[in-house]
Amino acid sequence: MKIYIVTQNFPPRIGGIQTVMHSVANELASLGKKVHVFPDHFYPKNDNFKVTHLILPKFLRPSFKKIYLSINGHYQSLIFCDSWKSVNAVPKNFNNIVVFAHGQEYLNFSKNK
Repeated sequence: MKIYIVTQNFPPRIGGIQTVMHSVANELASLGKKVHVFPDHFYPKNDNFKVTHLILPKFLRPSFKKIYLSINGHYQSLIFCDSWKSVNAVPKNFNNIVVFAHGQEYLNFSKNK
């Protein structure tokens, strides 16, 4: 099974969720899983996982990530997303999605439903 990580938060940007997403990619790759990361920013390092960075305006990135996944991915693949915004870049027929909810997403209780 291939694992895709669709994220807006990834190194070289600095922050807590960036570190979490990078750690998830590293750990899954170290377990021998095929990991493919789709960050919003250029990632210069060469790790045990594949990285595809699309040099596009921000408003186009989700659409092109969705097209790439629909062509190259499989609906039974496991997908990790860093927030609900990244889920918009995942095709509707993908079933196995893990979303890391963090930060401000839980502070507005009216939207939690």
